[in-house]
Amino acid sequence: GVQTCALPILSLTYTKNVSYGMSIIETALTFLIIPLVFFVIIPQVKISQELRTKFIILFIVSTTIFSCLVLFCIIIDNKTDYYKNFYSNKFRIIVENIPLIGQHPIYASIYLGISLIFITYLFKRNQLSYKKRKGLLLILLSLINIVLLVMLSSKGVIFSLIILLIMYLVQTIVREKKQKQGLVFLSVLFIGVLMLFTFNRRMNEMIKFDTYTSLNSNYSNSFRVNIYNCAINVFKRSPFLGYGVGDAQDELNNCYSYKDQLLLNNKYNSHNQYLDFAIKLGLLGLATFMVLLIANYQYAKYSKDELFRYIIIFYCLNFFTENLLARQSGLILFVFLINFFRINKQPSLLR
Repeated sequence: GVQTCALPILSLTYTKNVSYGMSIIETALTFLIIPLVFFVIIPQVKISQELRTKFIILFIVSTTIFSCLVLFCIIIDNKTDYYKNFYSNKFRIIVENIPLIGQHPIYASIYLGISLIFITYLFKRNQLSYKKRKGLLLILLSLINIVLLVMLSSKGVIFSLIILLIMYLVQTIVREKKQKQGLVFLSVLFIGVLMLFTFNRRMNEMIKFDTYTSLNSNYSNSFRVNIYNCAINVFKRSPFLGYGVGDAQDELNNCYSYKDQLLLNNKYNSHNQYLDFAIKLGLLGLATFMVLLIANYQYAKYSKDELFRYIIIFYCLNFFTENLLARQSGLILFVFLINFFRINKQPSLLR
């Protein structure tokens, strides 16, 4: 975390837009502050399995309350335009504009995705008793979160969850030798994914190849292809040090000016966390970020913390499609979860 925070500060020495760079560094300080709290200010705190389970349950309940409030606002809303042939736009606009709890649909979907991973963990590890009512309650909570997740249709989050679920089911079949159960769930998953890609407007565009070829404001794929093209070209011009945290967006905007005015007006970031580090801090910054991810994955694997491992994989997959660390609402959760699950293990487990 210290290296991840230090590199942006060093990049101020060669970036031109220092004022904008300082705002980026202000956000990046989370990489330093949260580990400082966990390992320096309160190093004596040990998170027990019981406390960990309570946190997981609280997280699930809080996201479900959020989902219920958003669904209620969607039901009573009669002002937001319902875009023709773009079915999920209304829901995404509403969730972002709700007073006090409004959230960008991507970040809201990340929270919902983490909640669903936690619910799966509780079922698998039996952290709750096998009482029928508690099991049914968990199923209800998961359905509420799934409904909002599908309505928001954040493709990267949904696709990541599908991959994780396939991994989990394959592991169930291979390791636990539950072939019948695993195959049944895989079949149900296949049918569900087929329906999702057929009837959901935003998911359906992923299998429409024409959305990748020309710029069309109705298709997010169309924007992303051009954004990634600009991001890669910008990176190629300064691969070793990047442009610094202050100038990276200016370089992207300059490229957008030659692509399309819509891209320039919205000043899109790279929509890829790996490219974001590469453009701002070059290969050194990207390598540092990759070391952070790999080290935490190895830690989770070595300590046999399956839940932590799935969370790391979930984030790594979503980093391909979003700059999740560009906002505090995304960065705080990521850094908190990493440190929360690392502090959960006693040193003896790592010897």
